[in-house]
Amino acid sequence: MYEEDGMYYLFVKSERNPETIILLSSEYTTGPFRRVEAFDDHMKLIEQGMYEAPTAVKTANGHWCLFLDYYGATDAEGHGYVPFVAETLASGHFIRSDESFSFPYGYKHGTILSITDEEYKRLKQFKKSSSEY
Repeated sequence: MYEEDGMYYLFVKSERNPETIILLSSEYTTGPFRRVEAFDDHMKLIEQGMYEAPTAVKTANGHWCLFLDYYGATDAEGHGYVPFVAETLASGHFIRSDESFSFPYGYKHGTILSITDEEYKRLKQFKKSSSEY
């Protein structure tokens, strides 16, 4: 669940009618929720029934990145996250943005954890000992 300007949003995998990802919004965390129809229009552009595990993050520039796990490839290497970007959740206007992101093979069904620049630098400098390989 994500909050933006006092509204709460949920990305949900719908199993049918439609068989895709939907976006719901509510004034309250407990609902009632309504569909964000503009989001439905953008999800019509992706292959139905082949995406799941939506996770999103608000970026430093204030945009929202939605990552969907694509499991519809015929080869295992084609599976994994597909990124979509929107200026706001309320707009529902998420644009597929493959060219802006790259993921190592196999990244899927995850979430995003915000870290500081210092934490990032420390992680990048970490070296495993030979017993950790």
